[in-house]
Amino acid sequence: MRNIPVRFRALMVQTLLLLMLVPVAGVEALESAVPPPDLAADALEFRGDTGEFVAQGHAHVAREGMHLEGDLIRYNRETGDIAAEGHAVYRDDTILLSAEFIRVNQTTRLGEATGGVEIRYLPEEVIVRGDRLERLSEEHYRLSDCTVTSCEGDSPAWDFMASRLDFHYGRSIQGSHVRFHVKSVPVLYAPFFYWPALVRRQSGFLIPEIGTSNTLGGIARLRYYWMMSVNRDATFQADLYSKKGIGKGLEYRYLESRETRGEAWVYHLLDDETGRDYIEARVYHDQKLPLDIRLGLDANWISREDFYREFETSRSQRIQRYLPSTGFLSRQGEHLRLFSTARYIQDLSQDAEDVSSTFEAGGRYFAVKGTVLPVFLEMNVSGKSLQPDTGPSVERAYVAPSVSTSIRIPGFTLNPSLEASRAFYQISDWTRESVTRDTFLSNTTLATKLLRAYGPYRHYIEPELGYYLRTSSGDRVPELDALDQQEDSRKATASLVNRLYRGGHERVMLGISESYRFDRTDRPWENVTAELVVNLGLSLTGTAEYDPYGGVLAAYTADARYDLHESYVKLGRRFARDDTDVYSAEALLRPADALQLRGEAWYDDIEDELQELRLEVTYLFQCWGMTLAMVERPDETRFMANIALKGVGPFGFR
Repeated sequence: MRNIPVRFRALMVQTLLLLMLVPVAGVEALESAVPPPDLAADALEFRGDTGEFVAQGHAHVAREGMHLEGDLIRYNRETGDIAAEGHAVYRDDTILLSAEFIRVNQTTRLGEATGGVEIRYLPEEVIVRGDRLERLSEEHYRLSDCTVTSCEGDSPAWDFMASRLDFHYGRSIQGSHVRFHVKSVPVLYAPFFYWPALVRRQSGFLIPEIGTSNTLGGIARLRYYWMMSVNRDATFQADLYSKKGIGKGLEYRYLESRETRGEAWVYHLLDDETGRDYIEARVYHDQKLPLDIRLGLDANWISREDFYREFETSRSQRIQRYLPSTGFLSRQGEHLRLFSTARYIQDLSQDAEDVSSTFEAGGRYFAVKGTVLPVFLEMNVSGKSLQPDTGPSVERAYVAPSVSTSIRIPGFTLNPSLEASRAFYQISDWTRESVTRDTFLSNTTLATKLLRAYGPYRHYIEPELGYYLRTSSGDRVPELDALDQQEDSRKATASLVNRLYRGGHERVMLGISESYRFDRTDRPWENVTAELVVNLGLSLTGTAEYDPYGGVLAAYTADARYDLHESYVKLGRRFARDDTDVYSAEALLRPADALQLRGEAWYDDIEDELQELRLEVTYLFQCWGMTLAMVERPDETRFMANIALKGVGPFGFR
């Protein structure tokens, strides 16, 4: 759930509670008719003519996590008033209140603070100043001619000013004639505003985002947060595009219990230029049912395949090829897991033709037998149905028992496994009613580990030999998923992994492997694969495939990252021969405490174009911040800006 604090609204209500705490010392004085023992000063006296205990000179009361001090503290046993005068200060773990005069009546619990009233809420460093603070009833407080800010100094960078604030403890905070100032210049006015009090989240407008784009025009994003209850909230969103129109969005979130939560989102925009409707819908739900059954739903849908390419700023969404939706029911036991899964795939390519849905249900049984020589028994059973928009529908039933063990011999570990499976297929428009495929799979590995220490370093060498056999018989079958796409193979594999440790952490890992295919007469050697990980201040990660027949690199990925305090630089490349060659760069720099620079870039060497460039500048002052961002793509240039006020978060007017 989204956490949007009350901040400076709640702090003023909490501050006013001191008016109920201060009289404690006075009660003890009245009962004992002597100055209370926790009242201290340079001079203490009792004045019989007025019935007052008077503490003068560095007077203070310290009791139960609170501290009250002043040049003079008076307690009148006749009226029940206790007052601090002259540089009066109250503090506890979260509140600091100062004024020239603070008075409270211990019987009625009414009181006031006057003369340069200043309240500081320490965790958020929010400052409230006013001329007069009153407690009018047990739950009603009032502050007159006040300002609220998180900026230090007599001329803050920003502040809210109100003629009057009324606090109804535990219910609401209301204000009148509110002005928002930037460096004493008024920029916003509201005759009345209202906030819920003493809740961690509250309703109100979020600070807007503004920007411009050559394809969308001027941009303004406005959002209103609605705190419906302690476990439910919603956000209303309006995106104003001067060239496209107005996008309307609604997000709803709920948290029914620790085991039940979810959210929903719907968005609509009518493109003024083309007259096309764009709709997006998302639903997420996760719930634990009786009998340890888990229910989940993650549904996504857009009305047009170019929705993300037109309006979304996230690169991962703009380039995604498919949009999946999934729902499931599952039950996980000690030895048995049951599941059912429904999946819908939406094709987002520009020439999208086919959308498919699948349903699968099954179970997995797992058990361990034996103690000296453990035997692992497993049984997988499933049924799956494919329903494409075009083409035949396919149903598959799958049964696969397997057995494996781990045999320890001096210096080595032998891990053999066997699996036999049968798959039944029913194709709706094939001439045959059904097809069947039987598959036998055997996989055996022999591994060992060698160790040698070099001072603080520990070097591990892990060689491994393996033999893999997969053979199948039966008819040609349709391909529903990766299970049907596996090909028959008989091969031997050799791999070698080097690991270098220091201080219990892996610093370097280098692994190399290659396989020889006995079932191939031409090109029996598969590509040599390698993986490298380095963590020595400079972090390096990479993978590579080497074609031994062509004598070239078939594919590789490489990333290098250097971290320095709160900054980092990262460079990367993704390469697959005749298919992909993309360079990436990312950096986060902090040239000064108040300045943060972030940049990301992706360059396609095959297309010879910059796919995307993102630059972001954030200026963080003592009490406010501003972010300016630019996104450059082949078909769009976008600028965005937003401002954050420390300690404020959302605010609402009406």
